[in-house]
Amino acid sequence: MGKNLGQTLIESLFAISISALILAGLVFGVIFFSRASRSAKDRSLAVKMVQEKMEYLRSMKKNNPIGFWTDAAAGAVITEDAGLGNPADYRREIVFSGYRDDFANTRRVKVKVTVSWNDAGETRSVDATTYFTEL
Repeated sequence: MGKNLGQTLIESLFAISISALILAGLVFGVIFFSRASRSAKDRSLAVKMVQEKMEYLRSMKKNNPIGFWTDAAAGAVITEDAGLGNPADYRREIVFSGYRDDFANTRRVKVKVTVSWNDAGETRSVDATTYFTEL
């Protein structure tokens, strides 16, 4: 009797199926981490947009106090496109609320800036809230 040096059909099918499972796992991992990376990038950009708008509002309060406090007293809600590439990618909303003007000439307003975007059919958002006062 001679030695059988070849592979059987079952051994070949088993090796191919193991290879296919490993390949499928690698493809799934690449897709998952690609989406996670994009999502982190989108969130980071949204945080940057919130910070930029807060800085803008601080400078507006300093350089154009009449316009700033007029918006604050009216309880303005301002919505704008905030995308860098496609303007519809990101929406920014600025909400002035809780305006108070007491008798000691102190004004105070709560400002909330929210940036929202769509990520794989789901709406995501980042927001920040601060209080501006004028003595």
